[in-house]
Amino acid sequence: MAAVDRKIAEHLKAMDEADRQEDADVPERTDVPAAVEKSRTQRDKLQQQAEELSAQWLKQLVTTEREARLMRTAIHGHQVAYNAQIAVDAEKKLIVLGPRRAMGARSRPSASR
Repeated sequence: MAAVDRKIAEHLKAMDEADRQEDADVPERTDVPAAVEKSRTQRDKLQQQAEELSAQWLKQLVTTEREARLMRTAIHGHQVAYNAQIAVDAEKKLIVLGPRRAMGARSRPSASR
């Protein structure tokens, strides 16, 4: 009888341990309506950005820097960057900074001399 009692105790202990693990594995409850609303808000924002891209004939949009674009660089591959235009007048020792223009490597302006 003692052996049977030990087996029963072992089974009960194993079942209690399994119950504790199941309780630990239960995910936190989520506020489903709030999660759905958050997803809808995000969808609306993405839809607005897609419309902006389409209206400007762009394929990508940098939301943090409106004038920056994805450009190919010699060392770092593709990066979000500006293409600053600088000219130097050696005779008068002037440095002229032109407007920042966002442009890719394939749309370089022609050199005028």
